Amino acid sequence: MSVAMKHKVSVNVLSPSIALAVLILFSMTVCASASVKKTNTAENLMSGSNPGFEQPIKDGKITGWTVAYGNAKVVTDTKYSGKQSLWCSTDVKVYNDQLIKVEPGYSYHIAAWGKYKNLKFIPDKYGVGCGLEQVDANKVCNGNWYDMQTYLKYGEGNTDWSVATRTWIIKDTTVYLRPFILVQAYDGSQIWFDEFRVWKEKLPEKTVDTKLNVIENGSFEVRYAVGGAKPNRFDIKAPKSLFDTYNNRMTCVEDTKYNGVASMKIAGECTVISYAGYLASNNATAQIAVKTVGVKSKGSGAFAKLVLYDNARRVVKTRSVLSQKGTLDWKVYRVDLKDINKKKIRYAQWEFGMDKGSTGVAYFDDLQVNVLSTLRPLPRRDKDTAHATVNVNCAVQRSTFDNPLCAFDSAGEHLAYSPMIGTAGKYIEGPGKWFSERRRLGFKYVRMHDVYSPQYMCAVAPTEEELHAPEGYVYPFNKALKLSYHAARTYYPESNELVKPAYIEDKDGNPHYDFSGIKYLLDKSILASGCKPIIGLYGIPYDLGLHGNPASLWDYRHYAPKDYKKWEELNYQFIKFLVDTYGKDEIRTWVFETGNEPGTEPEWIGVPGKREDAMNEFFKFQDYTIEGARRALPDIYISGPSGGSWTPEMIDHCSSGINYANGKRGTKLEALTIHNYWGGGASDLSWRPAEQYILTYLSYVKRYEQVTGYKMDMLDTEFSPICMDGVPPIAAITPARENHVTAIAAMHYGYLAWKFGLKTVTFFFENPSYGDLKYDEPRNQVPEFAGMNTCISYHGIFKPICRSAQLMSMLNGGQEVQADADKEPIWVLASMKGNQIKVLCYSFDVDPRAKYTTSVDVLVKVGELGRKFKVTKYELSETKANSWYLAQQMNLTQADCDKDISIVERINAETEPKAEDAGIHEVTDGVVHVNLSMPSFSVTVLVMEKVD
Repeated sequence: MSVAMKHKVSVNVLSPSIALAVLILFSMTVCASASVKKTNTAENLMSGSNPGFEQPIKDGKITGWTVAYGNAKVVTDTKYSGKQSLWCSTDVKVYNDQLIKVEPGYSYHIAAWGKYKNLKFIPDKYGVGCGLEQVDANKVCNGNWYDMQTYLKYGEGNTDWSVATRTWIIKDTTVYLRPFILVQAYDGSQIWFDEFRVWKEKLPEKTVDTKLNVIENGSFEVRYAVGGAKPNRFDIKAPKSLFDTYNNRMTCVEDTKYNGVASMKIAGECTVISYAGYLASNNATAQIAVKTVGVKSKGSGAFAKLVLYDNARRVVKTRSVLSQKGTLDWKVYRVDLKDINKKKIRYAQWEFGMDKGSTGVAYFDDLQVNVLSTLRPLPRRDKDTAHATVNVNCAVQRSTFDNPLCAFDSAGEHLAYSPMIGTAGKYIEGPGKWFSERRRLGFKYVRMHDVYSPQYMCAVAPTEEELHAPEGYVYPFNKALKLSYHAARTYYPESNELVKPAYIEDKDGNPHYDFSGIKYLLDKSILASGCKPIIGLYGIPYDLGLHGNPASLWDYRHYAPKDYKKWEELNYQFIKFLVDTYGKDEIRTWVFETGNEPGTEPEWIGVPGKREDAMNEFFKFQDYTIEGARRALPDIYISGPSGGSWTPEMIDHCSSGINYANGKRGTKLEALTIHNYWGGGASDLSWRPAEQYILTYLSYVKRYEQVTGYKMDMLDTEFSPICMDGVPPIAAITPARENHVTAIAAMHYGYLAWKFGLKTVTFFFENPSYGDLKYDEPRNQVPEFAGMNTCISYHGIFKPICRSAQLMSMLNGGQEVQADADKEPIWVLASMKGNQIKVLCYSFDVDPRAKYTTSVDVLVKVGELGRKFKVTKYELSETKANSWYLAQQMNLTQADCDKDISIVERINAETEPKAEDAGIHEVTDGVVHVNLSMPSFSVTVLVMEKVD
């Protein structure tokens, strides 16, 4: 790990949905090489709304800000700059009064300085941060249950001033941004905010430069107050005794810059180093801009050099780039780096400043090390809702198509009355046929969260809610000890025998393993339906967990194990059990994960009282997890954790760090997982932020591959295009949550996944309404489709999301052929196998309320394959293959299905995609022409078979 990484200014932590809707600023993202021309200064878009809290109080109100709730006031005794700052405590939300008008084609950035004292986190909350609320044309928040937020450096207790920052690509339907402050902390916590800044930067045009600048924050845009602000991803290189002295000579300023918002000002002797960027290419180009004012020195004066490292971070070569004295205006120095692979160079780092004895001032800006990248977003196309043309060329064939939209997350299935192991009763086990049908519907994987946790088969202390829940939800087998099993089912349906926990310790601390409950769940659900599991090797068992907060019966799941050797042995015993039970060949086809959003507080805290060390503690946890699993099956398929802000550091640790468990260099991973929730609610389906998120994480994958030589896949193990606002009232449930809109939006993500090489997309399957509704809710008033978006309804009706996966999987097994649509909203995929050609066209809009019909000319270039083709089509739309639509026409309630369960099977049969004869089409000039009339949010699959 580089020095710059050790001394990061801040650690930004994302909530589960935020993490999947935003760009990570300090990640390697696809970007154009910076222009060498000077650009205008990017203004602080909050400049007129008291961003530094310097204006006087008027009528008891903070000028430019409104306190929505909580205790917040302007103070003078503590400040980052100026004379005043904002003090907050406990539970606070403060809005800025200014609405910032959004301009299309820009990314938006926020930064603020913060400090805290006696900070103590509220469990399951996110602490201290700031953000931008997205607002639509009606000045109403158009997000969902989260805002665009960033957080101060995590760590309870005290911290000096540090900076929080984040970058976003704004959703398509956002018109305004509203800055805000959020504090979620216990009484006694004190937090100060100062020096807010919001600015925008131009996004690449339709033609995207494929150069990737691996020097993060190379234009010093990420620094947030004039005079004394330090840039992220840069650090001082100095003897310890001189570190503070050197540090005072390095500042970021706005009044002099070469490019963008700011530059680095160095006054006197000082050496600065950048973050070491990874070179995933055989050639690179580097540049740096410098300006000097009155520089005098017996040596070089202002200088810059490139330090080049190998995989082990050993210096391969140091290349001097510039030396400059006197007073000279901005000058750009460039250098070419060639034959990088041959010279075994993998990292490049800028080292620059003023040499010993220098006086005067030097400014540095626009640091770049650019490599050619194959990572690029989809091209931006014009939109024509009236007409589009699709061109398919069967002569251009690619890899075998394998639908990535092929998994669902079992969240909720492990609760009481679970469809996962057949405890939901006759509705899902019988007529609904969810078990037997889901493989046919296109699902290949089912994700099991934290397999060791109380959500499955481990002993826990029950909550008051659980103790008073209906019979069967929880079974307190020892009320004196207040221990219970909180599992998919606390006893087996056949024998009424209690399910045993996977891990307990006796009074002497000796571990006892019993994986029969997990086996029962696998056998009765996932494997019985022909699917494979994605198993999370996490969720600390009660007896193995650290208990940092006695007031919380659940927080031990977020802490490190109390004994890492016991944790390693648990993983060894579990994987050995699976191998002994199902065989090595079978287990090699399963997917195992090491964590669930560990960098997303409060998913992983680490050691109680040492929250600031959570990142490295997780790396230790992951190393021991993998060590135990590989001891049982060396070639097991293990994926690194999904989501969170630690991925770059985790990739560095796994590729070249020292393994905590075995002392060797590196930790092998077969895949990296992401959780890419779109940022939209039921009124917005913006997908470009999700695309950028994919590209960012693919750059991490390439970094790992280049360093280690191992291939790494990328999976998405949680996705939903419409994030829910918790559990909404029945009357507030909008059609977009349940119908074809969600299905087509999911299909669009499947399209992105295929184009970018993601192997698996997992639809986040929230529990149907039996887990959402209150126990006393009148069933005759509850719609069958009420609740959060899921794959099935309460009684087992297949929702349109199932049909989306089913239709996309129709292309499986064929060779993908070249297929393009000239205009949005139409998108296309096609495959060919033998004499059969399949073309999938769908209409997708970022506005789920869009209503129009597009005429689509599908031109399939078949060449000499035949003279006539029989065409059959399958459709999903608002009225076709749409169980939600049919249920609404029937005013179907849960009580109706209770009375006549045959309704479930009838609806599933009626909404099966129907084969429609589209006629015999003759080939003209080697092309088959089919015209489609496609409503918004619809999909058509054309199956073309040679008949002559």
